[in-house]
Amino acid sequence: MTPLRRENSGKRMRAPLTVYLEVTRKCNLHCAHCLVRNENVSLDVEVAKRILDELVEERVFKIYFTGGEPLLYSGLEELLIHLRGRPVWSLVQTNGLLLTESRAKALREAHLGALDLPLFGITSDTHDAITGIPGSFDTLLDTLAMLRDLEIRAFVSFMPMSHNIHQAPSFPEWAHEQGLVLAHIRRYIPRKENDEHLPDPTILNPIIIGYARNRSQYDKKGLHYEIEEAFDFSEQAGRRCPAGVQVCSITAEGNITPCPYITIQDESVAKEGFKCMWETSSLLQRARDAVITGGKCATCTYVTECGGGCIAAAHMVRGAFEEPDPYCLYHPDTL
Repeated sequence: MTPLRRENSGKRMRAPLTVYLEVTRKCNLHCAHCLVRNENVSLDVEVAKRILDELVEERVFKIYFTGGEPLLYSGLEELLIHLRGRPVWSLVQTNGLLLTESRAKALREAHLGALDLPLFGITSDTHDAITGIPGSFDTLLDTLAMLRDLEIRAFVSFMPMSHNIHQAPSFPEWAHEQGLVLAHIRRYIPRKENDEHLPDPTILNPIIIGYARNRSQYDKKGLHYEIEEAFDFSEQAGRRCPAGVQVCSITAEGNITPCPYITIQDESVAKEGFKCMWETSSLLQRARDAVITGGKCATCTYVTECGGGCIAAAHMVRGAFEEPDPYCLYHPDTL
């Protein structure tokens, strides 16, 4: 077959719109589905500041502080203060279990942009089954209420998986009832073939279509929800995922990778500089140049719509960026 090169091939923006900065891989949870190794590795604060200076200089729009659990990183507030008054939106991705009122106030004083809290179900039994912490769902609700009282922006990110797919259709209404103004729907990236956490695509796909169709209805109610690019074919027509093109990730070692779901790392941003790595990283270029040479995309009539799908899923399941997304929304494999 003629190689199918994604529309983004070889292209990159002058700088990414979003950079995920993994400040630590330490975490207070051991979620079975998580791609991040829970280990005592953290980014040096002074190194992180230099990286942040470069990201601001390159006019990155959004910086996500991720982990692990960022609240275990002692320099978090220091980094947020370092960005205070500068033209960038800072977000912290946290499970919220360690967030006390005093810590929340400290984050507010540091001019945090928003907190992103993961949701694994809209009832305690479903959510707590993933976190492994009894009462974590109730703690999440208490945390959201506290953040509202403190006037700190916060939203939840719901990840449909096999154990919670039955609750997925009710997520937007649940989020609206909680008084949220923003919510995310994130895609579960499988760790292997026959991943037990992967939802049945035949059940999931109509739900995602429903999410896309009902967004304007919830916008009118005051809730805006965003569907991750790796999921939302209504927004990614004609291209593949934005990994290495519009977004990238920097690990706790200071190394660059195309997105936070891709676990292999490339050269050091800390040593070589962000601009240099964004422009010359061989790993990012591989992601941008990924050519689909076979598989189901060869005969699929929708390949010009999805571009071949998520390269992180392709890499985790098939071992290469050049493989088709094994669970794409147009033509999911039955693995």
